[in-house]
Amino acid sequence: MDWITVTGGALTVIVVASLVTLAVQHPFQAFGYGDASGRLLPDTSDLGPAASQLMWTYRSLDVVAQAFAILAAAIACLAMLRSDREAE
Repeated sequence: MDWITVTGGALTVIVVASLVTLAVQHPFQAFGYGDASGRLLPDTSDLGPAASQLMWTYRSLDVVAQAFAILAAAIACLAMLRSDREAE
């Protein structure tokens, strides 16, 4: 094995160990950050409910956006994994 593979493997182990350590030390609080009792400014805008109503009313818009994101990710993966045919 070359030194790049060994270095990449070692860095991967270090990153995974760091993430596991952080996950164990700081548990995930699912709804702790959604508490709105400590607002600093009054909520005078109707933007949140309006955006929510738009996404739930026009559900096809959300599905089209998700399909586009998946298609873009698939194209990016195929572009990264394609083989170069110049050697032939």
